[in-house]
Amino acid sequence: MLTQFRVIVKYLQLLVLPLHQNLDYDFPVSTSFFQIPTLICFLVLTILIFLAVYLFTKQRVISFGIFWFFITISVTSGVIPINDVLVEHRTYLPSYGYFLIIITLLCILFRNKHKWIALGILLIMAGSNSFLTYERNKVWKDDLTLWSDVVSKSPGKARSITNRGIAHANRGKWSLAIEDYSRALRIDPAAPIALISRGFAFRNTGQFDQAIGDYNHAIRINPNNAVIYCNRGVCYMNRGEKEKALEDFTRSIELDGGFTEAYSNRCALYLETGQLERAMADVNQAISLDPDHFKAYTNRGAIYEKLNQPEMAIADYNKAIEINPGFAIAHFNRGVAYGKSGQWEKALADYSSAIRLDPLYAEAYLSRGVIYANLGQREKAIGDYTRVIELSPKNKFGYFNRGLNYGKMGKFELAIADFTAALTLDPDFTMAYNNREIAYRKLKMLKPNY
Repeated sequence: MLTQFRVIVKYLQLLVLPLHQNLDYDFPVSTSFFQIPTLICFLVLTILIFLAVYLFTKQRVISFGIFWFFITISVTSGVIPINDVLVEHRTYLPSYGYFLIIITLLCILFRNKHKWIALGILLIMAGSNSFLTYERNKVWKDDLTLWSDVVSKSPGKARSITNRGIAHANRGKWSLAIEDYSRALRIDPAAPIALISRGFAFRNTGQFDQAIGDYNHAIRINPNNAVIYCNRGVCYMNRGEKEKALEDFTRSIELDGGFTEAYSNRCALYLETGQLERAMADVNQAISLDPDHFKAYTNRGAIYEKLNQPEMAIADYNKAIEINPGFAIAHFNRGVAYGKSGQWEKALADYSSAIRLDPLYAEAYLSRGVIYANLGQREKAIGDYTRVIELSPKNKFGYFNRGLNYGKMGKFELAIADFTAALTLDPDFTMAYNNREIAYRKLKMLKPNY
């Protein structure tokens, strides 16, 4: 209640002079009535109320405007405790009283003569507010500009910093997102959204240990949040801890039987472990809950591939792409299905689409390189394998496949270097060893002293 004395005066200031607006104020709480700002604001409000009583018979419209403001603002700025003590939109209805007072005063002062002065004042008010609105729209341009503005004005508020982190994450700027989430957690170590969001950012950057640490902390705070278990399950799955992943996905479903993502993820786990019947049951449940869940259609397409039903697989990939044309994995998987059936051109188009959507998709470059090689376009194949090696230096197949193509082109020294690199990564890679021996023999035929 003491804080609201200052809040209401702040609302009046925003109506008279709307400067330094903020979507999410970090407004300090009053702890004593005798704090100077609280006492001064109380006196200001008291004077306004006495003025409304005094003008009740003399200028009833002005009196009504003052009472209107206080009565309508009391709904959200009274004695009932609220989390956000100051939010600008709460002035929308009360502002009617303020504008009624302004218009009434202009009429009283200038209605008989000098109407042009009243008109001029109104034009100045409209023009200045229009300019301020135009400037404010620059802040509201997008979520990043908005939350950056808020953080600059409320640097100690964890929620605002977390929201800016989410804006960075939406743009794929994971390091900036993690930086903001960490800053928010230094302010409020138990902020659940910051914990879950930072875990998601760690997950997307392959930092699974850190992600699991954040999810563990979030679960201690709220052990009944299905999303946290589902996200932690994905991390366990990526670390190869399939039993733990299964436990988390199942727990997520127990907490929320309508959580489509958990069914879809558990389906992917069952698919990976060859439990196709269970995978199919989960993916069908996911699709029944959300007929537009494109990941579920992609997973079901993969199941159909395992069941040697390529037409059904392609149909599901088509559906996933129809729902979300920007989902690179669906394009890639459909390319695999086309490749298995010998439809090279369609496979090539899908791999290219996957790469266009995700330029860091190493597996798509690898598969497209295979298609180029099958079509005899060896320079393009080598270009794709080189890109695989750049993106994933420990991918032995990038080196091996590039070595094969160098061999086909008679560049045996380059082929030997690539086969050797593949064997360095996997000393038991028999095909690389055999092909390196063949390359040695062919090179010796070309160079007898080699």
